[in-house]
Amino acid sequence: MKKAAELFTETIVHTQVYDSVLSRSGLMRSKDTGMKMVTSFMAEPTTSINMLADAIINRSRGDSRMAAKQVGALTTSITLNAVLQSIIYAMRDDDDDESYAEKYIASLTENLKSGFNPLNMVPFFRDVVSIVGGYDVERTDMSVISDLWSAYKALGRDDLSTYRKVEDFGGSLAKVLGLPVKNVMRDVRGIWNTVTNTLQEKSTAAGIWNAVLEGLTGDKMSNSQQLYLAMVRGDEAQTERVSARFDSESAMHSAIRKAMRDNDSRIAAAAQARADGNSSEYLRIYNEIVDEGVFTKEDVLDAIEAEEQKIKDADASEEAKAYIAKAKSVGNATDFANAVISGDYASAKTFKSDIIATYMANGKSAYEAEYAFTSAASAALKEAYLSGELTSSKAGNALVNYLGMTREDATNRTNDWAFEKQNGWSYSDRRSEYLSGNITRTQLINAMVSRGSTRAEATLAADTYDWNKAGYDVTTSAVERYQEKLAGKVSQADFYQAWTIYNDTQGVDANGDGKTDSGSKAKAVMARWAAELDVSANELTLLAQAWWADSTIKKYKAW
Repeated sequence: MKKAAELFTETIVHTQVYDSVLSRSGLMRSKDTGMKMVTSFMAEPTTSINMLADAIINRSRGDSRMAAKQVGALTTSITLNAVLQSIIYAMRDDDDDESYAEKYIASLTENLKSGFNPLNMVPFFRDVVSIVGGYDVERTDMSVISDLWSAYKALGRDDLSTYRKVEDFGGSLAKVLGLPVKNVMRDVRGIWNTVTNTLQEKSTAAGIWNAVLEGLTGDKMSNSQQLYLAMVRGDEAQTERVSARFDSESAMHSAIRKAMRDNDSRIAAAAQARADGNSSEYLRIYNEIVDEGVFTKEDVLDAIEAEEQKIKDADASEEAKAYIAKAKSVGNATDFANAVISGDYASAKTFKSDIIATYMANGKSAYEAEYAFTSAASAALKEAYLSGELTSSKAGNALVNYLGMTREDATNRTNDWAFEKQNGWSYSDRRSEYLSGNITRTQLINAMVSRGSTRAEATLAADTYDWNKAGYDVTTSAVERYQEKLAGKVSQADFYQAWTIYNDTQGVDANGDGKTDSGSKAKAVMARWAAELDVSANELTLLAQAWWADSTIKKYKAW
């Protein structure tokens, strides 16, 4: 029987996949659902740990030869797996600052370290090691441990209050015992915040009236409009309250100037007089507004200058009308739009041809004439759409049939117009509208979601604009990098300086092959960081880890 069992075992080992039911441990054969989840894909690890256990038992019984064979087989298997796996992992590493050999050695070292860790061979413990290593284990039975570890790591964060740390860590610890401590503490925190905020808030008569109007009309008045009205009425309490909503004084003054241009017709009149060279009329209006004592001289002057620039830009963009005025028989862009509105497509085509011909007769090339017509006609169609004279369908067809747009581009254009008609501001101006305080963060995010962005993408864009408000001219990808790897560890100011240095620094081509030498940029950047950043060595390392692998940092760090 013993010989038959040995022959059977040898046959199975050499002819069958070694994760079949014949080689599974008792734990893996359990019918418990939870145990099935825990031991999924663990045939080889459990076999390995059992071999190690057998080797220890054989050694203790004096059978050193068999123990050595078992340990040798296990070592060879783990090493060979690491060698082969690292070939693929190194190929997938997109770090341009390392050679393939460096990537391979780094990957091989990591795989060997993982392979020879006995905890990675044991169910449950393997998952705990993964969580501690920074990986997610998406399994219900491990969520408690995952939450507890995340809460433990958050204890060192400076951006969380002591109460929040106790809530997260204590709540996660209590969750192990099945106690809803975290839920209770979260509700207590919510109640406390609501009560304290309510006691600190100040209401004004103007604010209450604005709330009534918002409830009746469904339209929320922008901060710039509220500030303008409060200043004109002399409502100091409301002025102070709304002013506090702006992140900086410059943003507040920018909002005031925009509101002046939108609400005071004298600004446009002064700008026109200044553009026409009528200095006496311009100064008369300017002094009249300043003497009222509501707005500063700087705000009045800047508002007039901005409006004057708008007039100049409009004159330049509507150059077609200046040319068309020279030929009374030729219709202008408005005539073209009116023909589209009435459905007179023959006349619309005639107007287009005549406008382009007039441009060319006045010295423009065929390309320039076509471009000028497209610009003027698009503006005229937009004006007709916003006034309600032209439907979205007709506008889209005109953009395709007469302006040469693709159907997709035409749809995007009319969607932009529809958005502006509904919201009172252009979607393409969302950044400037948000930075000037004319729209709220919620309005910005909702607008982006309505135009096809995911909520995560819209939130990231809003976060980027918040960085811009704070004076950091960063990209969305930079903010995303900071949030994923450095938030709560390195300040925004230090990250911005490090990011600027990274972008401003170039690698070198010492061998003259026309390519940047591997690792030269990393070396140069880290040297500048060490010399120019006023941060600790630990923070320098954290910054470096946001861009490079540990092996690159170890090789080139200058601190």
